[in-house]
Amino acid sequence: MVHINSFVSNTVISTSIVNDIVSSIKGLGYRLPIEEAKINYIEALGFACPNFETEDLIERRFLYDLNYLYGLNSNLNVNWSAFIKLSNDRDFCIFKVVEEVHDVETRRSKTKRSVKLELTFLTLSDSGEECDKILKGLKEKGIGITEWTKVIIRSSKFDELSQKYASPVFSENDYVIAKKLNDSKLLNI
Repeated sequence: MVHINSFVSNTVISTSIVNDIVSSIKGLGYRLPIEEAKINYIEALGFACPNFETEDLIERRFLYDLNYLYGLNSNLNVNWSAFIKLSNDRDFCIFKVVEEVHDVETRRSKTKRSVKLELTFLTLSDSGEECDKILKGLKEKGIGITEWTKVIIRSSKFDELSQKYASPVFSENDYVIAKKLNDSKLLNI
């Protein structure tokens, strides 16, 4: 069964939250997929990976797609989203930095920006210890996260289907028939 556990941090006011999160993730022994790709690029070709900085238009489109994907309202902006594989290489943790804009009157400006970090763990088995390690590690890194709140957004239909789902079991005879039906000559006839 697939376990989906989501957590949201307290409000954090930081100008470098993404850099802080990335360094915290590295400090916990994890790497982002782009880091893995750069390492493999260097190993395969023997020289540094080119810089893949996005153009403004592409980046704006990507952030717009993220907002659509996550179903956010107009007061929320996804500033950054990434994921890591957990230690068993089957489970994942998705990071999402969400900025909320409040109309607040201050001396210098009329808006105040606050950021929250949302983590979603997608696991096939109960990986509670590793999830707790990541949550606790981010909390202890001094980036302003003092608490995590578990977010429960579940579909009862999803829960029902995930409980009933089982991998199909095929007999050897089923495999032989499928192999014969896959023959292009037989399909043409």
